[in-house]
Amino acid sequence: MAIARARSTDMMTRNYFGHNDPATGAHLAREAVTAAGFGRAGENIYWGGAVLADFPARVVGWFMGDAPHRANILNPNYTAIGVGILWNGQGWMLTQDFGGP
Repeated sequence: MAIARARSTDMMTRNYFGHNDPATGAHLAREAVTAAGFGRAGENIYWGGAVLADFPARVVGWFMGDAPHRANILNPNYTAIGVGILWNGQGWMLTQDFGGP
């Protein structure tokens, strides 16, 4: 959870949306998840301005309708997930970080 929350916070704080650090190009989730002891890592991110009550269904619908995001969610090699969600006054940033052996 801490990794996903930190990823959402970082994107909001530095005003970017992506898996890679805009300054260095490093894949931040992969580095953090593997540093936490996992052998594999994956990440799903979503940004939207939906009302919070509608946001979960919108996110899940989009993730499950997009092949790479769906593959992360259904990957049996991932044994852990952390979710971070943050509101900045304009929209919600949601991060799912996955880890596995």
